[in-house]
Amino acid sequence: MLWPVLLLTRVLGRTVSGPDGKAVGRLGDFIVGLSDSSEPQLIDRLVVSRRRAPALVLPWALVSDIRAGRVVLAATGTELAGFGTASLTQALAHDEILLRRDVLDTQIVDVAGQRLARVADVLCARTRGVRLEILGVEVGFGGVLRRLGLGRLGLGRIVPSISDDVVAWSDLHLTSDRGHLVQLATPRSAVHRLGARELAALVSRVDTDAATEILAARESGTAAAVVAASHPDVGERMLRAMTEPEVARIVAAMPAEHARRWRQRLAQSPGVVRPPHSSFAGMAASPSPDPRTPGMSVLRRRGGVRYAALLAVLGPGLLAGLSDDDPAGITTYSVLGADYGYQLLWVLLLSTVALVIFHGLAARMGVVTGQGLIGLVRQRYGVRVGGAVLAALVVANVGTTCAEFAGIAAGFEIFGISRYVSVPAAAAIVSLLVLRGSFHRVERLLLLVSTVFLAYIVSGFMARPDWGAALHGTLVPSMPLTGEAVAIVTATIGTTLAPWGLSFMQSYAVDKKLRTEDLGLERVDVVIGAVLTGVIGFFVVVACAATLHRDGLRITDAADAAVALQPLAGAAAGTLFAVGLIGASFLAASILPLSTAYSVCEYAGAEAALDDPFREARTFYLTYGIITLVGTGIVLTPDIPLVTILVGTQVLNAVLLIPLLVAMVGLGRDRDLMGSYATGRAGTAVYGLTTAVVVICVITLGVTAIT
Repeated sequence: MLWPVLLLTRVLGRTVSGPDGKAVGRLGDFIVGLSDSSEPQLIDRLVVSRRRAPALVLPWALVSDIRAGRVVLAATGTELAGFGTASLTQALAHDEILLRRDVLDTQIVDVAGQRLARVADVLCARTRGVRLEILGVEVGFGGVLRRLGLGRLGLGRIVPSISDDVVAWSDLHLTSDRGHLVQLATPRSAVHRLGARELAALVSRVDTDAATEILAARESGTAAAVVAASHPDVGERMLRAMTEPEVARIVAAMPAEHARRWRQRLAQSPGVVRPPHSSFAGMAASPSPDPRTPGMSVLRRRGGVRYAALLAVLGPGLLAGLSDDDPAGITTYSVLGADYGYQLLWVLLLSTVALVIFHGLAARMGVVTGQGLIGLVRQRYGVRVGGAVLAALVVANVGTTCAEFAGIAAGFEIFGISRYVSVPAAAAIVSLLVLRGSFHRVERLLLLVSTVFLAYIVSGFMARPDWGAALHGTLVPSMPLTGEAVAIVTATIGTTLAPWGLSFMQSYAVDKKLRTEDLGLERVDVVIGAVLTGVIGFFVVVACAATLHRDGLRITDAADAAVALQPLAGAAAGTLFAVGLIGASFLAASILPLSTAYSVCEYAGAEAALDDPFREARTFYLTYGIITLVGTGIVLTPDIPLVTILVGTQVLNAVLLIPLLVAMVGLGRDRDLMGSYATGRAGTAVYGLTTAVVVICVITLGVTAIT
């Protein structure tokens, strides 16, 4: 017989007392031993947190009563002294987990890795004998609202039945392959009923060993169809991991033309070490090396493989970096160059280094855990912290989206096109681009748009700057001690290392389905994106320093800079500056709503992928559309204080950046989450120093603003 249901979040933190009524501590967590048996899952032990003392790990036999409001033990404080532990991880057996740490707020995926929801709560029932049985996990967003204090508070209204928002515990299993995940335990027979296209989607999401196991279990025709329906890189990854007889069986079942191509690909694709006398060598004729340069053909092939592999990984770092050069960023760089000349270029160099450091960390966390930044913040710090960060990020992103569309309006108005034409047209174009295209098509188009940043480099050269002064300003730090100088330094750091850029970087790496073996090349992608961001900012600064600062002209935004450059550096330079502003605005206007949609879905635990249809990722597409619509509407509203909104947004970005960086440093150090990819002491010191610099800048800005 089951007694009323207890919710995990309602009992955590409750006072734990002895039989004499004296408080022992507070309930910190429950320990569960996992098993494959069909017996009910009972909680084995509980963790009691104490101030200024090690936590207690107590067997359930010491519990005499447990309710939503209290936990009563059958032993006094002095009798519990032998149960203290300095490390919970060491106190756990290999098959034990902590419900709060390992299950609550954890991502739920299906057998193919498709994100479904996050665990909002764990439902337990009291049995006779005061034992607690785990019934299942609550996955509805109503549980999140209740924990935030926005839903129903009465525990008695929760009935001990499995509702539509609860998944039975028997239907779940835990995996820590890519960070802690809760996976739906789909029976193997259900996998056998999947068609070729569904199996292709499945093997693209799981690791190589699981993919080859699935493929090897199919009959030859089905396995050949799965390879044909998969991305060529996925198909090659599976086939190269299989035995040669299995490969030969699958290739033989393909149509003649497909079989010929696969034999040629497996035989000639470079970079694979094959054993002597491998039968792959007989699948196709190997090209003979150039007799004039022995071994050069092999080196060329290896170089080609590295180049092709880099192109396959390229995207997250490049787009996340370049999108930081949005209208707000270009405006900041323009003001920095116009007001201070070459003097503060060193700030741009330091910002670029910080961008490399934290974008690299974001990419590593996304690849290793398979989750975005906001999702990990909720998983590790709870729904309240995650919700607060998400709310601030959404507000800041809406304001920054306004900045992007304002940049589009300003850029086109230079050419005589009204904002009431350019802004709605731009909103429609970016929405169709992102919402109607596949992931790879969207990525290619965004990378194509990013080439417009070359206009800033050309305009920088046309301004004929003093390269010696520019080099001196880049390498020799100096700074006037004024409030305005502190403000522009802080703004430069904030616009380069933007919170939405960090969130987008990690989410995009997840959506691209990068694997841990891709991390080396992804670091190259991150460095390329960050360096290009710094180079573009450098040329914007020197163009304004060589013209506007030289003549003592002041500006308020990037559009002013484009107009002012025309008589000073020539009409072509001003036009190129304006074209760069429009292109930068288009790129950022595409990515800002995308970053917001990723973050909202990660917090909710819903699927967020560009390749998914609307019916499977409704939250993702609706969020993108709403953010775009709101940003467009604000920019088109007559007499709205747009400058105030943009300034307020940048301040919020700077404030939000600090807790976000702190959270990233903590998540990156978490070995339970990151495993062997966790940040070491040296890396933590570098991240901590970078974060401290940002904190000092923001605090100094606040002090100067007050005084």
